[in-house]
Amino acid sequence: MTSCPFLELCERDLEGPALSEEEQRGLEDHLSAGCPSCEERIEAYVSGSGGGEAAAVMRELDGRLARASEFAAEAMASSEARVLARVRERVRGEAVAERRRERRRAQRLFFYVLNLLAVVLMAAAYAGTYMAARVQQRAAQRIAALNELNALAIALARYVREHPGRVPADAAELVEALAGPRAEGAQPYYPFEADRLRGCDYLDPFGRPYRFLGRGSSGGVLYSVGPDGRDERGGGDDLARPIIFAHRSP
Repeated sequence: MTSCPFLELCERDLEGPALSEEEQRGLEDHLSAGCPSCEERIEAYVSGSGGGEAAAVMRELDGRLARASEFAAEAMASSEARVLARVRERVRGEAVAERRRERRRAQRLFFYVLNLLAVVLMAAAYAGTYMAARVQQRAAQRIAALNELNALAIALARYVREHPGRVPADAAELVEALAGPRAEGAQPYYPFEADRLRGCDYLDPFGRPYRFLGRGSSGGVLYSVGPDGRDERGGGDDLARPIIFAHRSP
């Protein structure tokens, strides 16, 4: 093989001393043209004993690259860990916040139900008290009406005894008869309360007029229509007081 004139420059470039700029440019142009002798020398230098320094440099570069890769992997793993930690912390915070919101909602619902229950209990207590008072009032009104019917029946019997043959036909005539005086300057047969008189009607404790069904000289039925206000002519739940006049023997 013909010796290459640039082979000496290759030797100097590989092992020193350094080439001048002109020699360096010339060698680069020569290598660019593709010289087998120079390329073989360079490969021998890199792979052989003469390339020990270059191999060491390559190994150093490989080591640094490996360490850089490890560092990058560690940095990426650390970054991922930090991201995951932040995500977990955020999820945990949102879960805690949601539990707090649920607790507040449960507390509000509890107090709402408690207040509603208190209102219902108060309403029930009021209704119970009202109904009890209403029942007591109705019972007192019934007792008062029955007592008054008895008193009116006694007064009517006295009136008929003192006025034979003059028996009232209805409640209006009864009130008119019993309101009159028994004698000059005497008290009336029955002390009607003025605020309960409505013309010739006398109101019972339920605020409705007493009724009287006269049956001539034999008597009649004096009654109150009761709390329901339905006139059942002394039957049903009307409060009735039958009256039978006693006749004197001739």
